[in-house]
Formats: sequence, structure tokens, C-alpha cells
Amino acid sequence: GEEVFKLYDTYGFPADLTEIMAHEKGFEIDWAGFNTELARQRERSKAVDSFAYSDDGEVIRTKTDKKSEFVGYTTEDIDTQLLAESEKMAYLEKTPFYAESGGQVGDTGEIVSKHFKFIVEDTKKVGDDIIQYGEYIKLDRNLVPGDIAPAEVTARVDHARRADIKRNHTATHLLHKALRMVLGDHVFQQGSLVAPDHFRFDFSHFKAMSEDEIEQVEQIVNEKIKEDLPVSWNVYPIAEAKKMGAMALFGEKYGDQVRVVKSGDFSLELCGGTHVSHTADIGRFFIISESAIAAGTRRIEAITGTKADEFFKQQAEYIELLNDYLKIPPVKLDEAALGAIKDLQTKIHPRLLNQENLSLKLNNYLDNIKKLEKAKSRSAEKEIAHKASEIKPDMEFSFLDGGLLVFNLQLSSPDEMMAYIDRFKTLHQGKTILVISSNDGKFAITSQSPEAANQVKDILASTVNARGGGKPTIRGAMPPDKVSDALKSLKAKLS
Repeated sequence: GEEVFKLYDTYGFPADLTEIMAHEKGFEIDWAGFNTELARQRERSKAVDSFAYSDDGEVIRTKTDKKSEFVGYTTEDIDTQLLAESEKMAYLEKTPFYAESGGQVGDTGEIVSKHFKFIVEDTKKVGDDIIQYGEYIKLDRNLVPGDIAPAEVTARVDHARRADIKRNHTATHLLHKALRMVLGDHVFQQGSLVAPDHFRFDFSHFKAMSEDEIEQVEQIVNEKIKEDLPVSWNVYPIAEAKKMGAMALFGEKYGDQVRVVKSGDFSLELCGGTHVSHTADIGRFFIISESAIAAGTRRIEAITGTKADEFFKQQAEYIELLNDYLKIPPVKLDEAALGAIKDLQTKIHPRLLNQENLSLKLNNYLDNIKKLEKAKSRSAEKEIAHKASEIKPDMEFSFLDGGLLVFNLQLSSPDEMMAYIDRFKTLHQGKTILVISSNDGKFAITSQSPEAANQVKDILASTVNARGGGKPTIRGAMPPDKVSDALKSLKAKLS
């Protein structure tokens, strides 16, 4: 059992598949040992996840004997009683706030009365108790946090945020079923995160999904959304729920009574989270990414509803802008426009590029740009080769073995400098060559003798604070206003 759990926890290998492989070899699984290790891991995780809240949450819970009742499945606003509180926590008799569990994040909102307003920033469980965490932003002068309860209050969940969470949570159920339809019955949920702006779904599978598989899954989910399937939930004995075929989160412990969430006749899962009443409420569904998180475990990140609408609106703007840029003849494209095109290439989702038939069009366009740049480069090299043969050195010194030639030129780029120095090296073989760009202070030194090149660099460094390095050509820079001083220092030291 301990080894099976290690495979599951450390390497992401599903325990049910280990059982199948073990049976093939004539072995049985020690499920008692596995469950013992699983329980220990849960306790360790709970200690980490709840550390920031547990002590204070337990303290606040001792202020009342009443248990908080969750009523958030049927209402998001309720008049209730504040049973206990502190500066950063509130404990309600009846609460509409869903506490973080089952991968779904905790609710936010507000708890208000005539005398105060408490902003709920998170909701968590401490044991079986539901604690709202946040802060007071309005408080009568005579009230002191910690001494306010008991008090009659109104508790309001952030409706828009909860609606986004519900869309994402129901979408995880549709996604789970769609994955099993496309990839096979070996797919089981391994974990999830359901937040308002996106959701994450981990599942058992042994290789990356192809783009075609991703789009098949996405199509199935969107079809079920359009069908506007009714979403309902009821509580059943665990044995009856399993007979019904309800999917469970692998490794999760369930009580004798479980909540079963049904999406039409398509999906049936054990789940304690909040959900939409009809699948059409989800809106649009889109898979942002699919990746590996462990051996045998994959992760999908997806969006729905509000965030999907925002995403597609932004993507449409990017695509329209890219199409406008691609109308510019490559020969007329400037550096700023090319930079914008490359930026848009990173911002537009790759699958949308393909769906819009832009991927091939964009690659062909960029290939044409590269061809033009190569043609320009060859033309510039020819022009430089011609100019270089007519340029006389500004200074010439008998220096070490071959002599030193100094060229002080107006140059537009480092590439132009290197083109000149390569040409000078060919024209003046055996010489040490120093090229200085008079407009920006950059320089390059090349020589058959590393000693000679370093000696020139040292003169520039000691006299005008030039910095540079590299092999075989030394490249560097000096303050532009020190170029004339550099020439004078070379003359003084080498004449």
C-alpha cells in the first residue's frame, strides 16, 4: 500500500491502473495501507493549507456553541445572525458563503448591518466550521471588533464572481465526460482548481493531447452547453450514487450521504460545489492549454463565460490588427511594424491562428521579410566592400609586427561596423585594424596578434574609459564625446 501510494502521490500514476497491472502479475493491492498513507497526506496538506487560519478560526469558534449552516446552494443573500467575530473573521449562524473545498475557491462578498460592514475576502473551513475572512471597512465608533457579536446582519455573496465560479465548475463536469469520450475510460479526474477567471482540471492520461483531440473535446463541451441541459442535484446514499454511475474524484473520501450533480443525461458526478441551473448559462468554453504535470497526469486550463467573452473579444482585435499589418507589402514594412507583428504572433492563441488560416499566411509573410533582409544585407555588403576599398585610414602607426590602421567613421549600426572591419581585414592583411564609430563611440579591433589587439584596447581603456572584450574581434564602446581624445591618446602613445 505504501509503494502504491508513492507511485500515485510522487509520480502521478493512478492507483487503479497499478491494481490492473498487479492483477496481471498475480498480486493484490494493500488498499488499507494505501488509505492510511492517503489519510496522512491529507492531514499534512490540511496543516499547510489551513495554517494561516486554523488557530484563529478555532479560537473564534469557541465563542459560540452553535454550528454554522451552509445555505448557499439555494440563496446568495440571507438575513442571519453573526454568532462570533474578530477583526479579521466572522462566523454566521446561516451562511451563503461557500467555503473552499473540492477544488472550488471560497466565496467573497459582504456582511452588513446598520452599524458596520465587513468585507469577506475568502471563506474557508476550520474542521466542519465555515469561517469568513476579511476586514471591517465601516464601523460605528462605539463598536470594537471582537465584541460586536451577537448581531443581526445581512450576508451577501459577490453574485457576479459566484456566477463565474458556477460556470467553471459545471464546465469541469462536462469536460471530464468529454475527455473520457475522446481519450478513453482510463481518464479520471486527479484534481482541480475552480476559480472565477479560469479553471484547472488534472486527469490521468499518458501522452500529450493532439490539437485534433483538444478540439474534439472542446466541441463536445460547447455542444452540451448549447443544448441547454438542465443541471440538478440531489443527496443519495453513497452506495446508491455509485450504482447510478456517478463519477467520483479518485482517492477522495465520501460520507454515507453524498451530493450528486447531474447535467442532463450527459454527466453525473459526486460534487459538493456550486453549479449553474442550465448548461447554456456557461456561455462559451475554450481550452487555453494542455500540459503534463507528472508522469501519467495531464492538466487542462480553460475559461468560460465572462472571461471567455473577454478573451475572444481581445483575440478578435489582435487578429484584425494582424490582418491589417499583413496587408502592408513586405518591402514597405518598417522595424516598428515588424516588431508589432511579432508581438501579435505571441498574443494570438496558436489554435485561433490556425482556425483563422493565419498561421501559414503569417509564416509566409515573415519568410518573405527574411528574404528581403538577406537581399538587403547582401546589397549592403557589396556597397560596403566598394566603399571600404576607397576609404583611407585616418591614422596609421608602425605598431608591433604589422602596424595599426585607425578608421574613424560615421556608422549606423554594429552590423555595419563589423562589415567594414571584415572588409578592412581582407584589404589590409597583416595589419591591426581599429574602427571607431564617431557618432556613438562604439569600436571594434581585429588583429592576427591578440597581443596587439589587447594593447590597443588597454590604451583606450586607460585614457578614455573605454570598455570592451571578445575574441577574435574585440568589440566595445567609449563615451561618444571622448572619440577625439581617444585618437589623440593613440597618437601620443604610438607615434
